[in-house]
Amino acid sequence: MAALLASLGFYGDGALDDAGPAYSHYRENTGADFEVNYNEGHHEDEAIGAFVDGEVAPA
Repeated sequence: MAALLASLGFYGDGALDDAGPAYSHYRENTGADFEVNYNEGHHEDEAIGAFVDGEVAPA
């Protein structure tokens, strides 16, 4: 697993900067809360942004 988490650093554009900590938290299986910054995801990921915008527009 350490190799997987280390490989996330391969993406220099910061696209996966939150993926390592999130996956590590999931694997630890402690039941502790993990804060997800949806605003950051909306602005950093085109797919998330398009989905959110598509859901909000008709509302």
